[in-house]
Amino acid sequence: MNNILWVEDFGDSKGANTYSSVTNNVLGVLTKKHNIQIDDEINENELKNRLEKHHIVLKTNLTSAFDYINNNLDKVDLIILDIDLKIKETRQKESEQVVQILNNFYDGDEKKLKQKAGYHIYTDLIFEKQFPKEKIIICSDHFDNLGIYKKAFEDAKLIPPKNITKEKFKDSEGKKVCKMYDDPYTSLRRGIIMACDYFLNELEKEENQTDPANKTNDLKSQFGLDKIPSENFFYLNAIIEKDEDRLNIESVKDFLKALKLFLPATEPNNKDKLSILKILLRNVSHEWQTDLNYEPIKAKREIFGFNNIIKTTRNWIAHSKIFDDIAEKDVGFIFVSAMRAMFVLSNSTQEHEKILLNLIQSIDRKTESISANDVKKLMKKEHKTIFSKKGESFLPPYFYDRIVKYIQNPKNENEFSKDISKDHLYNFFWFYVNKIEKINYPKDKPQQGNFLDDFTSTIYPHSFK
Repeated sequence: MNNILWVEDFGDSKGANTYSSVTNNVLGVLTKKHNIQIDDEINENELKNRLEKHHIVLKTNLTSAFDYINNNLDKVDLIILDIDLKIKETRQKESEQVVQILNNFYDGDEKKLKQKAGYHIYTDLIFEKQFPKEKIIICSDHFDNLGIYKKAFEDAKLIPPKNITKEKFKDSEGKKVCKMYDDPYTSLRRGIIMACDYFLNELEKEENQTDPANKTNDLKSQFGLDKIPSENFFYLNAIIEKDEDRLNIESVKDFLKALKLFLPATEPNNKDKLSILKILLRNVSHEWQTDLNYEPIKAKREIFGFNNIIKTTRNWIAHSKIFDDIAEKDVGFIFVSAMRAMFVLSNSTQEHEKILLNLIQSIDRKTESISANDVKKLMKKEHKTIFSKKGESFLPPYFYDRIVKYIQNPKNENEFSKDISKDHLYNFFWFYVNKIEKINYPKDKPQQGNFLDDFTSTIYPHSFK
């Protein structure tokens, strides 16, 4: 799931069905797949609100489009752009940028600017903002009718972008938009950026409420390096054994800022992408290389589980080739686990988690129906299989992760080491939150929007393979 900016003014004469008709032409494939209801007589405000819930921002004039682009372009993954656009609403404040374009190139003639408005958005995105042109789709009923658009591009020595009329858009181009909306790489990137923005914002609040650990006038104090996040916000420091290894607020900020910039906007080729994803995992799991004491969180079984998943990730990526075929869904799973291991979050599924869980869910298989009895049977089968490979089937289930790590360890030269894969990380979680004789997850009546219910139902199709 990605963020779309749709710039469309719906024409000068609007009938009762104009908004639904144009939306169905441009976004019909996407709205149908994702069950976004567009009523026949929906109005502009209702349409904006409906789309925004699904990460689609609609702007209906040049001024609003420029304002959003200038302030929120880092939140945009794909742009669908009309060319002929209204300049602004009657009572809308004038934009200095638009006034400058109007006076410099059109002698104040708004009608002439209206005809080429989208051209100015396009060139601003490409030249001023360096937005990837392959992420801009032109959708206009006017582009091909008059030569002024092509001439504008030719005068600027630009190859005119491909244009699709709204009537034709709903076929092949509509499928392309839907595919880009669900693109795994861009969804992973968007989910990570949203997570980092969320935690950076929370860290600002935390910093304002946190007293320095030791009030001094030294350099640490001057640069705010003596402020430690509280355990009510940040789990990780509670299990780091040595005081000197614990993270201050500035360190956590730097960690998040680096992660936010890690994935380039344009998807790399497969070889380069694999390298980037593996380095990303090294960075995400970096803090788990230190000495940890899990005693403070052992009672919180799910947090204990998330921490062990990340600790194992750290070990495997440093000492094995298990992640040589890593995919976006796996990175999404590990990233969600890392953030839950590191930060104190509510029981509700966060917005970035919805995007990343949707990424995990949309690959391979859709979420299947899941019951406690099914999980119990699968855990028993997996327990028997994995422990028999070490010849110790008597060991209790909570040793599952230790045996997997033992079998995988290259130093053991175990004949079953090749059978261990990243998919076993998904299994870890079930053995941490459950005992075979007592299944806590899945719940008999899972609630949508509850994180652990959403998480377990999402990872189930990828577990016990």
